[in-house]
Amino acid sequence: MKKTIFGILLFSLSTLNVSADGQTTAGVGAKSCATWINLRAKTEPSYLDTTLEAMMLSWVQGYLSGASFQRTGALDGEVKHELLTLPNVDTINNYLDNYCRDNQLAKFKYAAIKLFVDVRSQN
Repeated sequence: MKKTIFGILLFSLSTLNVSADGQTTAGVGAKSCATWINLRAKTEPSYLDTTLEAMMLSWVQGYLSGASFQRTGALDGEVKHELLTLPNVDTINNYLDNYCRDNQLAKFKYAAIKLFVDVRSQN
């Protein structure tokens, strides 16, 4: 049990990255799209691979939720827009697969940003 907790802790710490592109990006959003593609291509992923993939998906969901809330203007005291209707998990996965396949050198966060822009334009 201690080894499992220690392994997860080390794995989590290894995903903490800070982008050097002028924007701070914490966590798996700073990984590359190639990481996503490689994880999704594995036919027999390890426990750590499955965990990282889930973390990356969760990071995107959190980004979409936060960006949707920010867009409302509620933090400024005046609601200007409704919360966006966010895509389901399958739609997000398909979008990330397509974006990252075409942009493997891009940071993963750019897939989330592009997805948000596309979702915003459909709402």
